[in-house]
Amino acid sequence: MSSFTEDKLILVLHNLGIPSHLKGYIYLKEAIIIYEEQCLITKSVYRYLANKYNKSVSSIERAIRNAIEIGCLRSDFIFFEELFGASINADNGKPTNLQFIATVKEQLKII
Repeated sequence: MSSFTEDKLILVLHNLGIPSHLKGYIYLKEAIIIYEEQCLITKSVYRYLANKYNKSVSSIERAIRNAIEIGCLRSDFIFFEELFGASINADNGKPTNLQFIATVKEQLKII
C-alpha cells in the first residue's frame, strides 16, 4: 500500500461499523487498496475482484454495497457524518460505493 497502512484501513472500516465477517468487507478493503495503488475506476476494481474471486461483477458490487449499508446502520453516526458529510445521498442516507471508497481513501491519507 502506498500512502496508508492496512492497519489504518482496518481501523477505519471497523469504526464505520463494517463487520469483518462479511464478504463485502473483504472486497471493500481490497477495492480501497486497489483504488489507491492503481487509481482504477470502480468498475475496473469490480472486474478485477470478480476475476480474482471467480464471482460476477454484480455480486462484488452488491456485496460491497451491503457492507456499506450495514456500516451505515451500525456506525457512530457523528463519525460517519464527519467523514462523509455532503457526499451522503439525501434520498437514502448513505454514500454510493464510489463515494465510500474515494472518501475512505482520502481519509486514510490524513490519519
